[in-house]
Amino acid sequence: MKIAALICSTAVALLLGLGVGASQAANCQDALNNNRYRCQFNREGVGPDEGCFQFDSTPTLSSKFDLDAGDGDIFGCTCKAKGTVDEPAFNASKEFACARIVGGAVAAALEGKVSGNGQKIKGGFLSDEHGNSQVFECERDPTCTP
Repeated sequence: MKIAALICSTAVALLLGLGVGASQAANCQDALNNNRYRCQFNREGVGPDEGCFQFDSTPTLSSKFDLDAGDGDIFGCTCKAKGTVDEPAFNASKEFACARIVGGAVAAALEGKVSGNGQKIKGGFLSDEHGNSQVFECERDPTCTP
């Protein structure tokens, strides 16, 4: 009986060590992977609003992934780096940063942090070239269309 328990616990430890059964994505791009999100916004000087985001892992703007915020607003995105300046680990974080380009210049910047399984985005912040800002949180919703 003790041998069976030892074999079982060893197998579970090995599978967990290999990541089998884990619901954690490697980085933000893996977690956001082509998902749609329903978001609650609070815009400075405007107040609450709702909208949808869709992430695209076959980007047209960024070399990593894009964010479609609707109405033709496409942001090029990347996962933030981890580590230090001396030893960075690029594209390694669950935090992401995106930029929207208009007329060859950055017109808005957006950032947030996705949960390990990609269900939620927390700590979202957007600012535009005029200094306007908004905060947001999102939950994955495959029915939401930007």
